[in-house]
Amino acid sequence: MQKNNRLQYKFALVYLSRLMEPYRKWYLLASIASTVLVIVGLMQAKLSQLLIDSSILGDINLIIVSIFSFSVVIILHALFEYIRLLCSSKLSALAGKDLKQKICHILLHARYKDMVSIQAGEILKTVNVDTENICSFLEGSLIDLFSQLIMAVGALIYLLFINPKLAMITFIYTPLGIFFTLTLNKKMKNVYQIEADKSGKALSLAEQFISKIPVIKSFVMERQVRTKLYYMYEDIGDVQKDISIWNALMHTACSSTSSIPKIIYLIYAGKLVIEGNMSIGSLIAVFDLLNYIIGPTVYFPFLLNGFNKSIASISRIEKINSIELNKIQNNYYADSDNNINKVELINVNFSYDDNVQIIKNLSFSHEGNGIIALCGKSGSGKTTVIDLLSGLYSQNNGEVKLSSPCCVVTQDTYIFVDTLLNNICGKTHCHK
Repeated sequence: MQKNNRLQYKFALVYLSRLMEPYRKWYLLASIASTVLVIVGLMQAKLSQLLIDSSILGDINLIIVSIFSFSVVIILHALFEYIRLLCSSKLSALAGKDLKQKICHILLHARYKDMVSIQAGEILKTVNVDTENICSFLEGSLIDLFSQLIMAVGALIYLLFINPKLAMITFIYTPLGIFFTLTLNKKMKNVYQIEADKSGKALSLAEQFISKIPVIKSFVMERQVRTKLYYMYEDIGDVQKDISIWNALMHTACSSTSSIPKIIYLIYAGKLVIEGNMSIGSLIAVFDLLNYIIGPTVYFPFLLNGFNKSIASISRIEKINSIELNKIQNNYYADSDNNINKVELINVNFSYDDNVQIIKNLSFSHEGNGIIALCGKSGSGKTTVIDLLSGLYSQNNGEVKLSSPCCVVTQDTYIFVDTLLNNICGKTHCHK
């Protein structure tokens, strides 16, 4: 299991790196801005210390210099934070556009039979959520993982430089707290996966039942399906109760990991101030820096959740990427300039698999305008004939000839969770 997890993480990292490769400059700029923010944060802590100490001493000149310097640091912090957010947003938007265009290209040229095999009825809805998960991770959690780690290391080095003993005593509980949060996060990850699997199966059954995909032959069968759905959602409710329990424990562990180091610091640092071994300004400045060190230890498991969601989304998108593109058959008449509508099937054979023959040696033709109705009992192949005419499926043998292209207009409309322009520009190499 651990080996599989390592392979999943490695595959996801390789996938994300390839996705970001054309726009790596934006990631580098965001990383540089995050590094500068670490330096600015340390300068801000030092200036806070000088401002407080100079205020206590009543040194007006030093107070003025500290206030001016503090204002410059605040402006620099706002500037580089803006640069970091801008670069990460650019990275997410551009990489996300490439991802969506690739998916659109595959779906537009995929064989309908292959799409059905991976639950094509919900494929675009799933892709909508999956692409959004990956884009959100690129824009937020990916940069946050780097920036918070750099900030924590920088703040810890600063604290060790001021008073190594104070740093060691303050964070004596932190390793234990991190162990608890990571253990709980691992447990919650497994429970979330169980809940997602059960919810997916229940939703699939509910959608099939509502859309009448399975042919309900009797009210007894209908009652059996309702009973099955009831017990499936009852199981989901039990899993969600378990999630609530683990979630409560997670919040407790995170709260203790965040609060206990601060309490220990205030007790020991207060003792140093009373003894005259530490200034009040240093106490307050270092206390502010504790948030930079404690923050990653508390929120790191939640940032990993974003990465775990991306791993699941990448896995589902890879199923789409594995679809073999369909080679469009030429089913049109050569002399289609006569403006005479005509459709003809010649000895058409078709089967969804090798065992069941759905259509055998079907031949008919129709010429001229009008409305054509295909009649027959349920399961006789009416929808299959329409799918063959529209090119959603390809016949095993025989010929399907049309005087002009055929299309299918469905009642379902799918759009990506994105701007209207990006939905229109879903085609590769499109021009705005």
